[in-house]
Amino acid sequence: MNSKLWIVGFLSFTIVPLSIVASWVVKVDPFFHYHMPYTQTYFYELYNQRSQNNGISRNFDYEGLITGTSMVENFKTTDVEKVFGYKFVKVPYSGGTYKEINDNIKLALDHNQELKVVIRGLDMMKFIEEKDAMRFDLGEYPTYLYNENPLDDVKYVFNRDIIFKTVYGMVTANNEEGFTPGITSFDSYSNWMERFTFGVNAVFPEGITVTKHSIEQVDISEEEKKS
Repeated sequence: MNSKLWIVGFLSFTIVPLSIVASWVVKVDPFFHYHMPYTQTYFYELYNQRSQNNGISRNFDYEGLITGTSMVENFKTTDVEKVFGYKFVKVPYSGGTYKEINDNIKLALDHNQELKVVIRGLDMMKFIEEKDAMRFDLGEYPTYLYNENPLDDVKYVFNRDIIFKTVYGMVTANNEEGFTPGITSFDSYSNWMERFTFGVNAVFPEGITVTKHSIEQVDISEEEKKS
């Protein structure tokens, strides 16, 4: 009897807390694995392409998709929305291969019947890669977020870094003075343009000196016209 009570007590003190933790991860869902972000309650920072792009393509509401390598990271969805009149999301894969990008486009097409436009960067050097090439040197792929196996989700809902470094901060931020819920704009997501200065003044900070030379105009002679 005592052993049964011990087992029941152990399971209660183990399963209940774990269930609470898992439920909070599922509710907040910083990687959008289960649902769209609750932007009226939490602030979602877009910062992890490989972990968040899949959820964006799978669960967000959009009609247009911008994707590719770092060559599209500075694209702004607000600009293309003015051109096409559709709602866009941006899912770049810095240093990614065509397979990684292709797989995400297929996912978007499978999960979003409203998808009408895909703007995709075409890095010419990628044409000579193997069709199934992947960049494993950029870190571990969170495949548990990509597949349809619910058992793999334990790597997400019980992930220490996700729980303490992401979910906990998002929940406690609600109590901070001046907190505003929302999400990183797709204009800002992975955009590195502000770290650099562009234009003629960046290349020639002291300006360009132009020296004008007068050149005497020489007409073609009559003999040259005949020859």
